[in-house]
Amino acid sequence: MNTGSKRLGIPVWAIIGRWKVEEGNAGETATAYHITREELEAALAFYERHHAAINHRLEQNCAD
Repeated sequence: MNTGSKRLGIPVWAIIGRWKVEEGNAGETATAYHITREELEAALAFYERHHAAINHRLEQNCAD
C-alpha cells in the first residue's frame, strides 16, 4: 500500500487522505505534498482500484 510518490516515498493513503481533506482539490493536494499533477493522478488511479483497502487504512489512521 506504499504506492504513491515513489520519488518522495509518500504513501498513497496519505496523498488520498489529504485529497479528501482538500475536498478533491488537486492543486492544493499536489502543492501540500510537493508532488506533480501526474503523481497525484497516479495515486488517484491506484485509489480507484484499491479504495476499500485505502479507506480502511485512513480509518485506522484516524483512530490512532
